[in-house]
Amino acid sequence: MKKEFEYIVIDALSFYDVGGSQSGKNAENVYHAFCLGMFVVARDRGYIVHSNREAGMGRYDVKIVPKSGVGEMAIIIEFKIVHDNKSLNNVAHEGLCQIEKKQYRAGLQDEVKRLLEIGIAFEGKKACVVGHLLHRTEDREWIKSL
Repeated sequence: MKKEFEYIVIDALSFYDVGGSQSGKNAENVYHAFCLGMFVVARDRGYIVHSNREAGMGRYDVKIVPKSGVGEMAIIIEFKIVHDNKSLNNVAHEGLCQIEKKQYRAGLQDEVKRLLEIGIAFEGKKACVVGHLLHRTEDREWIKSL
């Protein structure tokens, strides 16, 4: 997914769509809408796609959860824009850490046994995707899969 997603951003978005090298807060809205458009196809496969909803101690960007009986995997995605000459990779990891720190996993239905958490950083037409897969134990704890 990482390579394909990064390629799609380069191929489909215009440098001017995202504010060029001066990407600001408005650029996050462009990236968010662009990504939401890509991820909404999951609805055709029995998933529910939520955008900008409260969970835990904050508001996630995108959450994709299975309808009852469809599957056991959910996805939480956090978008970040690079500022102050930080690296794409570091900012993507900040998004990934935010998912855990703000407890965006809260409220996932018990049927969800696997969770893919993804941080995506953008800078102009460049993107970096990082993530990890977790699974839920019988004690309802989330642990990273190997």
